[in-house]
Amino acid sequence: MPPSAPNDLWDRACRAASACPDLLSDLRKLYEDLDEELTTTPVACDRCGRCCNFRTFGHQLYMTPAEAALLFQRPSPHVDLARPGRCPYQQGTDCGARHRRTLGCRVFFCRAPETATAQIYEKYHLRIRQLHQRYCIPYAYVALDKLVQSISC
Repeated sequence: MPPSAPNDLWDRACRAASACPDLLSDLRKLYEDLDEELTTTPVACDRCGRCCNFRTFGHQLYMTPAEAALLFQRPSPHVDLARPGRCPYQQGTDCGARHRRTLGCRVFFCRAPETATAQIYEKYHLRIRQLHQRYCIPYAYVALDKLVQSISC
């Protein structure tokens, strides 16, 4: 079960991930592989921004320390204006962190059935867990809205 809020383990893991350029490089490569695989699936992003409103879709965005380290390399300029249930990286209908966005963002499509990407998500989430193991970074899985108040990577 994901922790309800960041803690010391999360903070240490996130800092360790941020200080590991090879991990971040491997995560970027993993995302490239995922993006390539998604071109062969019957889904498409309209870039409407609706998915950034988590409450509307009744979902939650979770991430690992490695994903947070990459995402938070450039904190959102809107963190102080973030509203509960919305992504602080949303800029109008666009994602202000499109190239650094997490696995959960990359496989969520407003008009696609969840089953269309569920197996792909599991496959790549396992690879992210393996990156954590390879680089001796503790694994955790925390909701973005729990991190917005304490972005520390």
